[in-house]
Amino acid sequence: MMIKEQKTFFEKKAEKYHDLVKERKNRVKLNPFIIPRMGPSLLDVGNGGVKDFSSPNTTRYVGLDFSITMLKKGDRDVEKVCGDAMLLPFHANTFASLMYSSMLHHLTEERVTETKHRIIVALEEGRRCLKEGGNILVIEPCTSKAAEKLERSLFFLIKAIFHLFGIPEVFLFSSATIVKSMEVAGFKEITITTGDKRGNDRWDWVSPIIGIPGFKIPRALLPVQVTLIEGKK
Repeated sequence: MMIKEQKTFFEKKAEKYHDLVKERKNRVKLNPFIIPRMGPSLLDVGNGGVKDFSSPNTTRYVGLDFSITMLKKGDRDVEKVCGDAMLLPFHANTFASLMYSSMLHHLTEERVTETKHRIIVALEEGRRCLKEGGNILVIEPCTSKAAEKLERSLFFLIKAIFHLFGIPEVFLFSSATIVKSMEVAGFKEITITTGDKRGNDRWDWVSPIIGIPGFKIPRALLPVQVTLIEGKK
């Protein structure tokens, strides 16, 4: 039911969502780290057809999403595939690189344990499709361990607020929790790169939640930090 709600939400927001994605200036700071790490073939899971990063090394860029509407609104230079992150429609050992860009926190279930299980299953599927020695790039708005614990205790309240605005709930994790999930899924040589919030754009007004139009706060006050977590198969 929750996945159905998420699909309906993103299909309704497809047009505006792509505009918002293009405005994410803080992603530019990760370019020097991500672009050199993109292999000749890359699977971007849950990207809505949007090509966040472009590398001359990558000749095949596949974007997978569960929404056909999102994919139709996406970039032209993306090989678009409609499918499920939990059961990827690709053969094993297909891609040199694997990317989850602001996607894992959408695999939310009623309970934290169920959510973590979904994330691990998705990562295991991604690993299956990754070539031996290939790399995974996870880009997530990570919170602190303390904020993660607080979020767990207030989850049902947060869920009620999200439902009030017709927004499917998400669950944000600390980088440590994501690293643990990647390890369980079989990835190794895991490293963490954290985005810098001290730049000139730290006081830019940004929308922390896609579904609430007009609601913006300074970037420096966001309780999350864009984080790149890389691992190897």
